[in-house]
Amino acid sequence: KGAITLPKGIVKPNEQLTKAATRELFEEAGVTGKVKRKSYPLFFTSNKIGIEDILYFFVKITAVQENWPEANHRNRVFLTLNEASSRATSQGTRGVLNCLMREHKEAVEGPRSNTFNIPILPRFLWLKKFHLLENKNN
Repeated sequence: KGAITLPKGIVKPNEQLTKAATRELFEEAGVTGKVKRKSYPLFFTSNKIGIEDILYFFVKITAVQENWPEANHRNRVFLTLNEASSRATSQGTRGVLNCLMREHKEAVEGPRSNTFNIPILPRFLWLKKFHLLENKNN
């Protein structure tokens, strides 16, 4: 209770990943928008069999609805990265927020090196994994 979570869910058969992301965003938070860019895969330990990773997307919010499918199950809050990082969160959410904080810091201060690191998976494996996921769900 009182923990922060980020919208996520299962991709339906034949559903594009970006469509699944915006659908889940609306269902869980009553927010609609357009996917701006893909983020990196974040792996977590799930209690559900067959779920091992989540791919988060950045969405530019275009509308906030008063009513949404899960409004009776969740409270919606809008926070800055600093505010969100100071609230009690799950390990998975904390990991995403930490990645966003690092990315935001580099955008403001500039990159520390010429290399671009993707957490958890080497770039080649991440691109291959994403390509397989995208093709599987098209």
